[in-house]
Amino acid sequence: MTNLKIIIIEDEEYKYNKLKEALNRILNNSEIIRAKSRNSALRIIRDCYQKSDYFDLIICDNYMPLFDNDNSIIPCAYDIINYIRRTISKEVPICVCSSEEIDLSNYDYYIKYDRSLSLEIYVNEFKQIFSVINSNNKVLSRK
Repeated sequence: MTNLKIIIIEDEEYKYNKLKEALNRILNNSEIIRAKSRNSALRIIRDCYQKSDYFDLIICDNYMPLFDNDNSIIPCAYDIINYIRRTISKEVPICVCSSEEIDLSNYDYYIKYDRSLSLEIYVNEFKQIFSVINSNNKVLSRK
């Protein structure tokens, strides 16, 4: 796959790098953008969509700070997903990648994150997600 635009909303450096590396193994010439907090994610998403610069996939952790360089971590996926679904698009694929399953129905995919799992597991998860996205079938979240 080529020329996709993806945002990873993740404050933890190690996890972000692992997800980005997994994506880079299956994508060519794709743009991967990072947001480290709820507010920076909302700003980046809003600014891109105002310029008709759309994301092909949004990957979001659940726990993160409200602001960049803030140390307090709170559940934010609900805010981000609701903003996207209400204001941006009901169709953009959203993948929650978190160590715990969250009880939200507005996302499309769920990847359980575990630091000890191999990179290949995440590569395979993303391959499955892109397979469904490419088939243009609406699916319920895989949990």
